[in-house]
Amino acid sequence: MKLKQLILSSAVAASVLSYTSTTFAAETSSTPAIEHATQKTQVQQLFERYSQDKINDKENINNNWVLSNHALQENEIRLELEGKFAVNNQVFTPKRTITLDKGTITLKELDHIVRFANVSYGLYEGDQLPTGTIVIHTKDGNRYTLEVDKALQSHRENVSINTEDLKNITFDIKA
Repeated sequence: MKLKQLILSSAVAASVLSYTSTTFAAETSSTPAIEHATQKTQVQQLFERYSQDKINDKENINNNWVLSNHALQENEIRLELEGKFAVNNQVFTPKRTITLDKGTITLKELDHIVRFANVSYGLYEGDQLPTGTIVIHTKDGNRYTLEVDKALQSHRENVSINTEDLKNITFDIKA
């Protein structure tokens, strides 16, 4: 009798372990199709967020966030935006300028404006998440680094920056 119970309980334990192992493997592994669909959704969300030409009370007037070459007004600053953008084994090194009003800006607003400019190069238009960084340099040598494969972290959104303290913006992006 005890031998039958031992065999039966061993069989039950083996079945439970086998089921648990199979279920865990199914939950933790993903197919390339699922990964591709997930990335495509993430790219679409980033594009929808950063392709808007308005954030809070700031608006892209006269292409100031993309290619700005008009004479600067007394209340404006101009930033150089340059770097490397690699797409399908081709490397582009665009140089553009963006114009901002003098005063304070949040990192969320600046992040939006800088990524909006890069959307004009094709950022967030494919099915794969791009990789790389956008770096906002300040005159005192500090910098703010943005990862292009994800949105700005919420705990950084309200960082206040004086636009007159900004030096330039560089990027190295692979799409």
